[in-house]
Amino acid sequence: MLIKNIVLSKKRSMKKRIICCVPLILFLISCSKDRSNENNIIGFYFPNRLHEVRIEGTEINVFMRDIQPVNYIAPVITLSDKASVSPASHVAQDFSKDVSYTVRAENGAKKNYTVKVRRSSDNALISFSIPNQTCDVLIEGSDVLVDVYRYVDVSKLSPTVVVSGGATIDPPSGSTIDFTDPVIYTITALDGSVATYTVTINKNLSRRNDIEKFEIVGTQQIFEREDDYLYIYVPYETDITNIETNVVVSHTATVSPRNGAFVDFTNPQIYTVTAVDGASKNYLVTVKKSPWREILKNGEAPFIGRDLHKMFVFRDKLWLLGGTTGIGWVKEVWNTEDGRNWNPVNLNADWGEYKRGPVHVVFKDKLWAMGGYGYVHEPPYFGWTPGEADMGIYSSSDGIHWDKHTDVAPWGKRYQPALVEFNDKLWLMGGTKDLYFATAAYNDIWSSEDGINWVREVEHAAWQGRAAINQACVVFNGALYLAGGGIIGEYATASPQNILIEYNDVWKSIDGIKWERIQMNAPWEPRLYHSVVAYNGVMYVIAGGNNKLIKNDVWKSIDGIHWEQVKHSFWRRRHAQSVVGYKGQLIMTGGNASNYVNEVWSMDLTD
Repeated sequence: MLIKNIVLSKKRSMKKRIICCVPLILFLISCSKDRSNENNIIGFYFPNRLHEVRIEGTEINVFMRDIQPVNYIAPVITLSDKASVSPASHVAQDFSKDVSYTVRAENGAKKNYTVKVRRSSDNALISFSIPNQTCDVLIEGSDVLVDVYRYVDVSKLSPTVVVSGGATIDPPSGSTIDFTDPVIYTITALDGSVATYTVTINKNLSRRNDIEKFEIVGTQQIFEREDDYLYIYVPYETDITNIETNVVVSHTATVSPRNGAFVDFTNPQIYTVTAVDGASKNYLVTVKKSPWREILKNGEAPFIGRDLHKMFVFRDKLWLLGGTTGIGWVKEVWNTEDGRNWNPVNLNADWGEYKRGPVHVVFKDKLWAMGGYGYVHEPPYFGWTPGEADMGIYSSSDGIHWDKHTDVAPWGKRYQPALVEFNDKLWLMGGTKDLYFATAAYNDIWSSEDGINWVREVEHAAWQGRAAINQACVVFNGALYLAGGGIIGEYATASPQNILIEYNDVWKSIDGIKWERIQMNAPWEPRLYHSVVAYNGVMYVIAGGNNKLIKNDVWKSIDGIHWEQVKHSFWRRRHAQSVVGYKGQLIMTGGNASNYVNEVWSMDLTD
């Protein structure tokens, strides 16, 4: 009996233990399910190096130039949420040989990646086209044969040339070139290997009932053609209700309306070309007015021509602060209610020393100025001495009286970072400490609740370090967007030219700390010193420049991913202009268009 009771007691005890363990097992299973199993490398790049990265499965191929050393590079690695990597991001490795990385998910699941640094030899010419001209293009090996109509002036053509990813081309795409004789294009791959293409343009294009040339008499214009659809873009002020046209058609063919006729292009018009044998063909001709209107011509604005200035909407007026001019940096404050009549608020604002490239912002109902480089009236460049940075922070409630809050900002010497208000804080990111971009660019992120006391939120953001982004970061649809920017790479010191690295990527953040790249290669060309504007539910990228060519293009997007060009601008190519949305339009001032200009333009957003 005693033995039986002992056995029963043990069974009861065991039963209890089993029952007590069940909740623990369920808890552990639940925790395991809640923990992420994501262990992916989402982004991988080498700061301040010209390269192309391709992540294919667990193999990461990095294509670089031969002249760049790879034995000591600290990569920036972006991972799945809550994952970790070994070796860690920002830890230098010897990439002269393959490097292995192990990514561990939150639940412990591992994935191994191999990084291979390669020398890209891609140096192909992908496509060749001539804006404003109808042409047939044939690429045969290293020969590019282009046929145009006999009326084309081949001494002044600006072709668009697309080459392999990462490769560079000389002459650059968009350059105006004399094609009277064949022209040689040189394409250099990332590994330094060179391919040459010979472009020959002949006036051989001819069809029986074609419109070979269509011009509007007496005005600037940009011509585009899509098969039988002809588009002519003209300046905003052009009267399109009674336009004289110059129409050239195929030999012996006739056209209606006739050449030289005055036509009302308020609506698209059909032109019919009839060959000598009676065969006819219809063309739909549309004349479109540019959305850009010139408010003040160069020399008409009361303030001197400038770039690197900043405009804001503040207390229902448009305000313009600072800028650099042909005689140095100015500490001026202007405002206007219409973009045409400008009022001098303060022509010598108390921002400490004269300095190049400070950043400005509106925050907590005040104007702010901070950062920039000191002006000491000495060579080598308009009196600017590199390295003399003023780190002071200043604010004003009226643009006249300025308060200095600190001599030394915690983010240190900083030239042309992004500065923006978001979620009731100021956010400063990127930039470089060197006036001439000769040192590495930052990709850190700082925030401030009062504009005076700053906290470094991120030491290394997911995006590559970059500068010339003073107007490249905006608040759009409740998030922060950063588009483009650039820097001189470390390899430039080994190059005979001062080569820039520019980007045309787009990054998004909902908190200012974690960033997602939503577009790796936007359709607009890589650029820096450009303007990014968010207004009335649309984001715009405007002008700026790259290594050899500044722009006058305008692109728009409703999500930062899909972009459409706004055609066409008739203002001069420029960079470091300022653009802001104001009273249902975009207002643009100044910029550097081979010289400093004080033009004022507005873009009509009603269409």
